[in-house]
Amino acid sequence: MAIDENLFKGYRDFIETVDELCRIIHGKYGDELSCGPGCDECCEAGLSLFPVEALYIRHHLDTSVIGDRAHDPDRCVFLKEGLCSVYAHRPLICRTQGYPLLYGSQDNENDMEVSFCDLNFTETESVGEDDLLDMDRLNMALAVINLRFLNETGLLKDLRDRRIAMADIASR
Repeated sequence: MAIDENLFKGYRDFIETVDELCRIIHGKYGDELSCGPGCDECCEAGLSLFPVEALYIRHHLDTSVIGDRAHDPDRCVFLKEGLCSVYAHRPLICRTQGYPLLYGSQDNENDMEVSFCDLNFTETESVGEDDLLDMDRLNMALAVINLRFLNETGLLKDLRDRRIAMADIASR
C-alpha cells in the first residue's frame, strides 16, 4: 500500500520538534556526547516501532542500503558498515538515544529516573531539569500521532494495537 507523503505531516512535525530539543541539549552538552558517526553501541536488533514510524521508514527506504543481517544478527538491520542507513528517517528511540532521558520509575509511580548512554556525560555531575527529554511525554505524543495517522490512512482497525519490528520493515 502506497501512502501519500502528506499523511506523515503530523509525524514529521513531531520529529522536527524532537530534533530541535536534541539540538538545544547538544548545544549545551556537545562535549559530553560521544554519539556520532561510527558509534553504534545502541544499534541493537529487536526494536519495535509504532506503525507510523515503521511505515515512514518503509516509505523512504532504499533497500540497497540495508545492512547484512547474516553478518551480525544482534545488530540493527539498518546498520551498514557502522553507520545508520536510514538516519534521516530514524525513529524516536534512535533520535533520542545517548541524550539525558527522563522516565517514570517502574518501581514507584511518583519517582522519575534519568538514563543516558554510559559513554556520555562522564565529566558532568548533573544535567539541568530543562535539559532532560521526558520520554513518557514524548511517547504519549507519538502514540496519539500514531492513532491519528492510522485513522487517516484507514489502517486503524488492522494496526491499532500493533508494533512493527525494525527487521520486518526491511523484509517487505
